[in-house]
Amino acid sequence: MSQHILLTGAAGFLGSHLAERLLDDGHRVTGLDNFSTGTRSNLAALAACNSCAGVIRFDIRLFVPAPGRGSKWV
Repeated sequence: MSQHILLTGAAGFLGSHLAERLLDDGHRVTGLDNFSTGTRSNLAALAACNSCAGVIRFDIRLFVPAPGRGSKWV
């Protein structure tokens, strides 16, 4: 069964290889990375994927909780 997977660190060495494997297994992948150590060239497989949502540049360390939701991950 195909799934849509959000992959953090997708532009890094391990993340990019995991993204390729997930794509080969038939999954849709959305990459999330802040590009502090990863590079766009590592994302060739995601760029070539027509059914993927692509890559979102975001730093999860900047997470700010929504008002009224508390400060914990749920």
